Amino acid sequence: MNPRSSMLPTRETRYPRRAGFSLLEVALALMIVAGILQLTMPLLSHTMRREVAQASYEDLLRLAHGEQNRACHFARQKFAPFKDSGDFSSDDRPQLLWTVQCSSPQVDPQYRMAIQTFAWYDADRNGRFDAGEPSLDLWTCVARASN
Repeated sequence: MNPRSSMLPTRETRYPRRAGFSLLEVALALMIVAGILQLTMPLLSHTMRREVAQASYEDLLRLAHGEQNRACHFARQKFAPFKDSGDFSSDDRPQLLWTVQCSSPQVDPQYRMAIQTFAWYDADRNGRFDAGEPSLDLWTCVARASN
């Protein structure tokens, strides 16, 4: 054996084996990820639409509850039937409308007042509630303090 040949680099020392992935493996992994993302995009967009709708409904509920509280305060002071309506322009939400109706119920009309607060998102901006528009209906009673 030639003593000099043992000093020459072999294939393993010239090109050491590297840990990692080949270009083909990376391309296949990217194709799989792209396929999964493509399948989940409709689900993600549906989830985002539901999130926006839920936030709008929560705003409508919060604002309608405020109107109901104002109506309760007015009903406690006057204790007479009334009806009122309006929008939430002051809260930068002119497309959200409300109506409040306070009436005497059939049972104990001298001691109780029923208050209905109806609020809705007026999508077509016609000022009327139409079928299919998101809405909510809140009811409560106010009792007269007996002497």
